[in-house]
Parts: sequence; structure tokens; C-alpha cells
Amino acid sequence: MSRYALWIFISISVGLASCSYEHIELNKPNCNQPAQVTLSQNIQPLFDKNCNTSGCHDQQSHAGNIDLSPSNSYQELMRKGTGYIDTIKPEKSVLYLQMISLSRPMPPQGKLDDCSISLVLKWIQQGARK
Repeated sequence: MSRYALWIFISISVGLASCSYEHIELNKPNCNQPAQVTLSQNIQPLFDKNCNTSGCHDQQSHAGNIDLSPSNSYQELMRKGTGYIDTIKPEKSVLYLQMISLSRPMPPQGKLDDCSISLVLKWIQQGARK
């Protein structure tokens, strides 16, 4: 490979690497988490406290076109084509990326604690069970 071709390859690789989603790094949380995480027992309470609130992701407001109320959250998150939940690449799930985003964090009033975010990621990694 010529030096010019190598320079182009390196330039493109560096450029693509810099296009990643801007996010914060989680501290490695030392959390007391359940072995099995479910939406109803572990994740929905987080949604109800931080997301499913008036003007945000409740049944009336549907901010971001998603309703995270108890009766609708699972269907909304698992809707095909949204990318909200990706059990193959959990770290690429839109739900998780929004929680760790620097530019568009959710919830907007402040990042959830690292243990809560880690719990959501664990739920997705375990297959996002209801």
C-alpha cells in the first residue's frame, strides 16, 4: 500500500471514529443489583419516577413519540424499527444512549445515577424481559 493510500485510510478511520455518539463514561458502579432484571419489578419504577411524568413520556404528552407509562412502556420500547432496545448490541440501544448522552441527556433535569443506568443496561443485556 502506498503512503498516500495509507494516509487516506488512516484519515478516514480517524474521521469515522470521531462520529461516535457523544456520551459520558459511566463510573464502574458497585451496585447491589438483582440477578434477574425485569421491566415490571426493576425498570418501570425508574421510568415512573424519572420519565413517565407530566410533560415528558406520559400517556398524554408522548415526548419524543414514546409513552413510558406502565401500561404502554414495553410495547413502545419493543416497537420494531425504533432501536429503543437492541438486545444484540445493548450498548447501542437508543434508551441506553439517551441516558448517557452529553448533548441530549434523558432525563433532561439530570443524569440518572450510575447504578440506575447500569440496571437498565443489565435489563437490556438479559433480553429486556417484561
